[in-house]
Amino acid sequence: MLYEYDFIAPLFVGMPGAFLISIALAIFTTLSSPNWQVTDFVNDVAAPKQNWFTRWLLRRMMARLATEADPARYVRRFVFMPAWFLTGAAALLFAMSVPLAMLQVRAFEVFTPEGYYVSPLLPWNTPRLHPWATAAYVETGCSHYSRKGRTSDKMIYNVTFDDGTVAPSAYATSVRGSWLDPMEIIDSKLRSAGVRFIPWNLNDSYDRRCIRAIEREFSVDDFERVRHVMRFPN
Repeated sequence: MLYEYDFIAPLFVGMPGAFLISIALAIFTTLSSPNWQVTDFVNDVAAPKQNWFTRWLLRRMMARLATEADPARYVRRFVFMPAWFLTGAAALLFAMSVPLAMLQVRAFEVFTPEGYYVSPLLPWNTPRLHPWATAAYVETGCSHYSRKGRTSDKMIYNVTFDDGTVAPSAYATSVRGSWLDPMEIIDSKLRSAGVRFIPWNLNDSYDRRCIRAIEREFSVDDFERVRHVMRFPN
């Protein structure tokens, strides 16, 4: 009825790789002319360097080229060395993102009438079904967060099972129709199983500002249904 799917983790690794390879390609393209290679070499070597890291890096680059006898080839290898380094770093990041992406596409959360079916990203485990009847307790609440002029209001409906698995269903995506319809079915299953409902563990579990914000997102009739599911106080 509901599902949760996220494909973010590989992007955190792959996007820096794409950034590095774009810089490397820019270096290869810009310095394709031998005249530009000489200019860049002179600017790098002859210009005064105040940064200790830059001086150390130049010494390392020159040490690697100590056996190069051809001046033109020396200059070309020198100016392209950073680009090859960036290319190698990008290749490494891309290589790391591939297995992470393979894990990510197998990671999902599905909320069915029978229970919560989850395949976590890390650590990878065989997908398991957690029947609603095996839930230990459910935390409900409404959280208001404000910082630097930005506010956030979020409903809390976290189903915790006996093995510690938590199913956060308040913002799962509905397969079809309204989110509220499957939530009422899940809530009914939990109540029928005698699962304990407790307020979310904060000083103000049901923040009035959050409740007012959530109320604006629903019609009058639907908000009454939300209030019943989320255990909002009157």
